[in-house]
Amino acid sequence: MKQKLPAYLHHNKLSEEQRNLKNTAHYIFWLLTLIASHTPDKRTVYLSYHRAMSVAQQESNPITPTRFYRAIDELIDTNVIMRTEFKYQYRLNSDYFTFIS
Repeated sequence: MKQKLPAYLHHNKLSEEQRNLKNTAHYIFWLLTLIASHTPDKRTVYLSYHRAMSVAQQESNPITPTRFYRAIDELIDTNVIMRTEFKYQYRLNSDYFTFIS
């Protein structure tokens, strides 16, 4: 049985056209939202390929490592996420995530 997702995972502050993201980047954006919603500090997310892949497999939508890292780079270029000093850890831009106050 699939879990029902919280409403804020279905509605973002900006539409996909406003974010101007490709499908893969949009999917990684959704994965970031899903993972961040289950972390205590919702501003910082640890996201490696293996963690994203485990979530993606639960959703029956696997992704290749190349597409994953290209999407992460695109999200960084569009200022949706920012790198931190730690590997695989990213800060979320509150303009794109409704659950960050």
